[in-house]
Parts: sequence; structure tokens; C-alpha cells
Amino acid sequence: MIKLVTLDFDGTTADTMPTLEEIAVKLMVKHHELETED
Repeated sequence: MIKLVTLDFDGTTADTMPTLEEIAVKLMVKHHELETED
């Protein structure tokens, strides 16, 4: 997941595969929410 995010900031993955960016963001948010609940 971190590799996808790094590519997104690079601008390459964000332009060619926006769905991957959205999925990565959603997964990170969900993971963060689970961590804060504990």
C-alpha cells in the first residue's frame, strides 16, 4: 500500500490509475480508524 501511495505523490499512478489511489486512501483511512478505536 505504501508503494502505491508513493507513486500517487509522484503523479504517475494518480494520473493513470485513479482507482488505485482511491482504494489506497480508503484502506489507509479504515486502518487508521481501527487503530484509534483500540
